[in-house]
Amino acid sequence: MKGRARIPSVGTIVGWLGVIGTILGIFGFFISDLPGLMGGSQGLSEENIVATLAAMQSDKERAELQLTQIALADAQAANLLTQQWLGEQQATSQSILSTAQAAKDEFVATQNAISGMTATADALNATATQVALDAAATQAALAQITPTFTPMPTATAVPVAVTDYRTLFNADIRLVGGDRLKFSAQTLQSVPDNPPDGLAYVWFLDTDQNAETGQTIRDIGADARVAVKFDQDTWTGTARSLQQDGTFGQQFLLSDVSVSGPNVMAEIAQSEFELPAVLDWVIRVEIGEQTFDLWPLGEGHFTLLP
Repeated sequence: MKGRARIPSVGTIVGWLGVIGTILGIFGFFISDLPGLMGGSQGLSEENIVATLAAMQSDKERAELQLTQIALADAQAANLLTQQWLGEQQATSQSILSTAQAAKDEFVATQNAISGMTATADALNATATQVALDAAATQAALAQITPTFTPMPTATAVPVAVTDYRTLFNADIRLVGGDRLKFSAQTLQSVPDNPPDGLAYVWFLDTDQNAETGQTIRDIGADARVAVKFDQDTWTGTARSLQQDGTFGQQFLLSDVSVSGPNVMAEIAQSEFELPAVLDWVIRVEIGEQTFDLWPLGEGHFTLLP
């Protein structure tokens, strides 16, 4: 801290004047009494000398006290100035530290942001690289595959040409007794007593007469299926609804099922299976997944009228 000229306070000036006055008083005493001290006829008595010395001692002590008080006052003023300077320096240092901390925080935040963006970019680059590698590996694998021809599926399987009990030459659906539907078919040759397991004579019914709904069979959209089937040494008759994807609905059993020679017959109550009075239909022979010619021969279908 640089020193600078400072005017003494009023107390300091008064104190110094008192000290100077005391010293001048002592000198005046000696000068006024100098003849006596030098051996004049009327010298000081012992009592006067003692009193004078006591006064001088008192003045000395008072002067020393005043000088001490002046020194203490100056020291206190100097301490106050020092404290003020230290406070200013502390405030300045704190401001500098705060500014430095703010700059540090901003730098750290910037570094973190840069690190985050760098990590994201690295991850994206790694993903893009992996995708490119996977695509290249896929193309390489596909190049090693020899293409094979796969025929397009058809709505109706190509029938097998036969001339025996799997060939139909007549079929019918007839309403009898006012509420019963009678299904009948005639084969080209008699049905064997022990035919292949899974042999079935199947009537496909388009109950809404809409070729756009149900399963496509020739030129109709079959919504129901009635079958007389040989399975586990027994002939059974069933009626089921048919979905467009070929899946079946609830199954109903037909009554009065009979197969004799070339004749196949079965009956079901119209109200039981909830069939309409008018519907379109065709019939074919099946053994498992194998299908044979439809009846009627050629194109077209039959329509059942009340």
